[in-house]
Amino acid sequence: LNNGKIALALEVRTKNSKGEKTYNMSFAYTDASNSWPVSLGLDEEGPVSLIKDMYLKAAGPYIRQFKSGETLLTYHWDSWYSLIGNTSATKFNDRVKVFGDEKVDIWGSTEIIGTHTALGTVPMANAGGLFLSKLHLNHTIKAVNAEIAVDGVKNDFKDADQAFFVGSDSQAQAAIRVAQDSDFVYFIAEVLDNKISNKDRVAFCIGNPETDKYMNVSVNPLGEIGVNIKSSISVNKDQLTAAALFDGTVNDFADKDNGYVVELKVPKSLIGDVSTISFCPMINNQDASDGVVIQDSIGALTVNDRSNWLRIELD
Repeated sequence: LNNGKIALALEVRTKNSKGEKTYNMSFAYTDASNSWPVSLGLDEEGPVSLIKDMYLKAAGPYIRQFKSGETLLTYHWDSWYSLIGNTSATKFNDRVKVFGDEKVDIWGSTEIIGTHTALGTVPMANAGGLFLSKLHLNHTIKAVNAEIAVDGVKNDFKDADQAFFVGSDSQAQAAIRVAQDSDFVYFIAEVLDNKISNKDRVAFCIGNPETDKYMNVSVNPLGEIGVNIKSSISVNKDQLTAAALFDGTVNDFADKDNGYVVELKVPKSLIGDVSTISFCPMINNQDASDGVVIQDSIGALTVNDRSNWLRIELD
């Protein structure tokens, strides 16, 4: 772990009450930096930090830690799962299927490949290939102080190296970064999208965690602003500034586009005098001329339940 201690995830083969072979996962920890207790004989009990059967029906564990402290656990049991844990790897959130319902019955592995990115890989069942997935870490980020010109060009955000990532329900994916000055909060969303439509848009749901009031503002690839009438913070389009650039042809579903960038400038006075704002990003994406639009958020985040929205630190 980042503090020099060790967290060990163990695959334990055992038998259930019917005598059937099964696999569970146990954990063991060191209480000092880079050290284990004295070595054990084959029949000796393990360290007092041993947590037996922390997860049932779990095989092939792999564990890594991000520089920011969050631990990432992956394992397989019929499918391949990932779980985000605390800095000591003693508590984990609910599991997520990385490759949907694809059958997985063999060891995989996970490696950290960036400050907020991990690469997961596991063999395909009876197919002779590999599943690969980039796993993006979404957590509280700090809005950097910067002078921003709202023009759709991302150069002003060069010092904003932390981002939120959205994109799982369609082929479109977005990375959203945040900056600020004394009066405004600035958002930039870089969207990979091979079918750009004027119905595509990035929604910035921005809230005051002290009052639970929020605004739901969106920007499409043409730079057009939309304000959801259900927003509990009173806001009109004239109070906001947006810009967009796109690389492709809008509403032409026969070709392949690269994507678009949108920027949004929001007065802090609309949000309130707070040091932290709550945030729920979403992308709306249309991939075909049938008019169907897929709305995508992060995990289980929803507009109506603001209790688990992400956080952006302003101070």
